[in-house]
Amino acid sequence: MEATTDDGTGAQMRRSILDDAVAASLHRRRAEADEVFHALRYAEAFAAIEPSDATREAMIQIGSDGTPEVPEFCHLEYAARLGMRPESGFSALVVALDLAHRLPELLALVDTLSMPVWVARKVAFATRELSWEQARGVSVKLQKEWPRLSPSAFLATAKALVLAITAPQRLTDEEQALASRFVWIRQEEHFADVYARVSKADGLFLEAQLNRLATELGRAGDDSSRDVRRSKALGLLSSPARSLQLLQGAVARDHENEAADELPLGLEDEEQRECPSRGLRGHACGQVTTDPELLLPKVELVVHVSEESIKDEAGATVVRTSHCGAQLAQTVKQWLGHTRVTVRPVLDTASIMPTSAYEVPGRMRELMDLRNPTSVFPYSTRISRRLDQDHTKPWSTSGPPGQTRPDNLGPLSRREHRAKTFGGWQVTQSQGVFAWVSPLGYRYERHSDATWFDGTNETSRAEAMLMRILRT
Repeated sequence: MEATTDDGTGAQMRRSILDDAVAASLHRRRAEADEVFHALRYAEAFAAIEPSDATREAMIQIGSDGTPEVPEFCHLEYAARLGMRPESGFSALVVALDLAHRLPELLALVDTLSMPVWVARKVAFATRELSWEQARGVSVKLQKEWPRLSPSAFLATAKALVLAITAPQRLTDEEQALASRFVWIRQEEHFADVYARVSKADGLFLEAQLNRLATELGRAGDDSSRDVRRSKALGLLSSPARSLQLLQGAVARDHENEAADELPLGLEDEEQRECPSRGLRGHACGQVTTDPELLLPKVELVVHVSEESIKDEAGATVVRTSHCGAQLAQTVKQWLGHTRVTVRPVLDTASIMPTSAYEVPGRMRELMDLRNPTSVFPYSTRISRRLDQDHTKPWSTSGPPGQTRPDNLGPLSRREHRAKTFGGWQVTQSQGVFAWVSPLGYRYERHSDATWFDGTNETSRAEAMLMRILRT
């Protein structure tokens, strides 16, 4: 680091660096604002023209109340050209339309770089359920509040305004809170993050049970920290029989230390011992009568293992998994060492025979999910196992035999499929690689794990066409 000199040269240099940083920040905010206006121009250019009969593309209102209708697939062209997921392109157009037609005062603040785009975007999403008149009123009020509030306080004010308007339509506070319960599990490389919202009572009981199981794990010889044991206890709850065994053992041990004429809570007399669940299938009054191994939850993990990873005893080889990405072979061995494992034959493309039926057979579907784990539309990240397997060359009752085969299938969402059928998108396939041509002539090559934009083919013609539309 340069020391400050008597004439202030070092300080002046640092001020210059900060000035450059401010300039770069302003350039970034200008670019973000310009992107909103480009999205708006794009959407409104398409809103001004009627779709051709050849495409059979419907006009729909993707924005909120008071925004114009646009062709239902126009966001796909926008998203692909900007290298976005289709959902992100859809969101960008919705925000631009909502800001322009419902929150123009906030859009003006964005244009002058007074308000960051991310703040305006959050307000647009927060006000989506309001009518056009209600949103206009909120926009005028928020314009006056912005100069005096921090972004977090401003967003809290926006939320309060929306809540005040929509309160009569909402559930009671308790019903609304309970309706927002959820459990979300995000798989990471070596662990999983668990986020949940439960009722107050469920939270209290869960807290008590985790503490109890953590204590029992410690008594059983687990010397890890209490936080780690609580984490293990939560995992243990996914195997009810094992949890029951541990708790029953604790009750039996505690009972042995009590007086001979005392019984554990709930077993004081014959009437109390009578269980209301008696007679139901699988019920044995709390007794574990099934091998706990058979009660383990089923989780499917597809592991792509090479011959080298099988032979490498050091475990340094990397294997690919379906849900957890790349992992060390040794790590996967540890996972499988604690569970029941079902080994399936390797799916060989040559062993999958074509069929003339429209439906995709199970083994062929499994092969397709492995070959293309996400949608084959440009830049899409939709998981293929939740999508339809679309015929690249449309299936026809009068078509040739063997239309349903791996080199004529690829996963697409319903909207992406309809864009291919009705929206002017064209696609060809070569062994799992999909070449797309958009309605404006842009070309994309979609592989199993990446999308490549081909800027050398018909780009100038496509851009000229888009400019004509924007000038309309």
